Amino acid sequence: MRYITAFAKLIGKSLATTLFISYIILCIIYVDNDSMPVVDGAIEVLDQQNENISDFDIFNDTFDQNPSIDYQKDLLYEQPNLIGYYASWLLDAAALDFGSKSSDDPHIKVLPIIGSGLYITVKYIFSSILIASLIASIFITLRGRRVFHNYAIEPILSFSFFPVIIVVAITNKLFGFDPGNNALIDSLYLAFGSSVLIDYYMLLVSEHDSIMDKDYVVFADNSGFMRYSFAFIELLITFISISTSRIPILFGGMIVIEILSGGATEGIGFLIWEYGNQEINYRIFFSSVFITIIFFSFFFYLSEEIARIIDIKEIDD
Repeated sequence: MRYITAFAKLIGKSLATTLFISYIILCIIYVDNDSMPVVDGAIEVLDQQNENISDFDIFNDTFDQNPSIDYQKDLLYEQPNLIGYYASWLLDAAALDFGSKSSDDPHIKVLPIIGSGLYITVKYIFSSILIASLIASIFITLRGRRVFHNYAIEPILSFSFFPVIIVVAITNKLFGFDPGNNALIDSLYLAFGSSVLIDYYMLLVSEHDSIMDKDYVVFADNSGFMRYSFAFIELLITFISISTSRIPILFGGMIVIEILSGGATEGIGFLIWEYGNQEINYRIFFSSVFITIIFFSFFFYLSEEIARIIDIKEIDD
């Protein structure tokens, strides 16, 4: 029952965060959208029809009958309508209906586009976590050897201080690697860039040493038992906590790689950038942002909850 309550709490916090942030973004879209279609007296905030405005003739008798006219906006005055629109959109989203890509392509649904992008992004992020954890584990095992620590670990970790975009540029100049052409190379970019590896390594080292110095582990070691077998559960929980806390950070680096790939790696970050800045499509943009927030905020709160459980366990011990 305690775990069900904790999981429900995580879902609730993620939803609350998502609802608050996404509504602010919806209001920004409302202000930014040059064409605010009106259907049956209701605004359609996420419809984008700028290309049709130039075709309107304001002196034509049929202009007033056109459902896509531009009108003067008042963000505060329209709050009841915006809230109503948002509530209606949420009901559809709860049924996994994010609408069609456009009125011209009603059969092209938004959900498969976003699902494909999210899958690609998550795949790369978890691949980079696996790579970073393997490298960090090797470094932790070999750090006691001074020569290896001074001439291998420290130089490699220092390379991690570069932002992802610099890591991509350096490897492109030296080896000709382009982002988006190789999943392993892109995962390495994520694992090394923006201080991810060194931050990950330092956290693992700190928690590893703290656990291995605990009385029950030291007692097991002095008694001739394998100390890692006694500390395994706590090490695993700590590893999961640290890894989940890195996921939102890795997502930022993944967006850079997706954009630099020019669409070769069309993850959800690329969808947000493409449909929010280039080929404007507010429906895909907003739906991508909404799913991104709820997905990554869940992992953020999950890492906080795991860390809290660890702290409580340490106090109890």
